[in-house]
Amino acid sequence: MPNSNDCLARTLLLLLLWFLCLLAGGLPGFFLPGITRTYAYFISSLSGSLCIVIFCSFSGDLARYLPQFRIRICRLFNLTCWLTFSVSTFLILQHLFREPEPAYLIPKTTAEFLFMLIVGVLLGPLAEELLFRGLIIDSLNELFKRPLLSIILSALIFTITHPYSLRQLLVVFYLGYLLGYFRIRKGLGYCLAAHATVNLTGIIYNYFFL
Repeated sequence: MPNSNDCLARTLLLLLLWFLCLLAGGLPGFFLPGITRTYAYFISSLSGSLCIVIFCSFSGDLARYLPQFRIRICRLFNLTCWLTFSVSTFLILQHLFREPEPAYLIPKTTAEFLFMLIVGVLLGPLAEELLFRGLIIDSLNELFKRPLLSIILSALIFTITHPYSLRQLLVVFYLGYLLGYFRIRKGLGYCLAAHATVNLTGIIYNYFFL
């Protein structure tokens, strides 16, 4: 088990890095005139995701949180049930708190759609789960020794990194809480699968129906 002080230091470093990448969302437009805000936003997200995944690879956190799973029929069925529950409840809440989607989150071309799939379904969820449901929950558990409090606080931190409206932030908080529960009860693999599936659903809906 890694030293708790080292884990906390890595957590704070990566959280700071993630915030800086989000704040730097406008920089690609400065260096690449004419780039759309969609590309600018996802380039900054891609940069932050790559940094977190690479850092976790070298620190050993990636192998610690996501060991190789042996696929079994019962495990696959169990995962399917959890995915169905998480996506369906997320979509219901999103419909209840529905507001116009920010324009930069709606892909307008096939290239933007494919780029968003890479960032939003593959690298983004992996980086966010390693940070928020991996390092942050572990660090909070070390501090407070209360799993439920750790889940709630990690969900709050996860929520404030998403620049949406207040109504949509309630949905993001629910997702963060649900993924935190998955982490405590099922492991990070379930969190990653649920997060990627929710993002995939949203990206497909935004591209084909908005």
